[in-house]
Amino acid sequence: MNSPTHDSPGQRITLHIEELVLHGAKPGDRHHIADAVQTELQRMLVSEGVPRWLESRTSIDRLDAASQPVPRATPASFGAVIAQALYHATEAPSVSRPAAK
Repeated sequence: MNSPTHDSPGQRITLHIEELVLHGAKPGDRHHIADAVQTELQRMLVSEGVPRWLESRTSIDRLDAASQPVPRATPASFGAVIAQALYHATEAPSVSRPAAK
């Protein structure tokens, strides 16, 4: 995902999410959920800037954004909740990095 931020006009961020584990989501909704995650993350990056956890790391092996119950969610609202959890994972102690070799 490439998204300019208000901190630095023209700044580009590439965020690659290799795997997103979604319990309770319908398999057929996965592309709609992924699109909603991307849209909401872009919106948040533009409106709120780059989160601290993303500024200080170039690679994160695993990020546990915690459980976010979304009863009777549409794929769009499910994706938005996921994006918000990822964005606000700034103080998450469960951010782990690959072991040094």
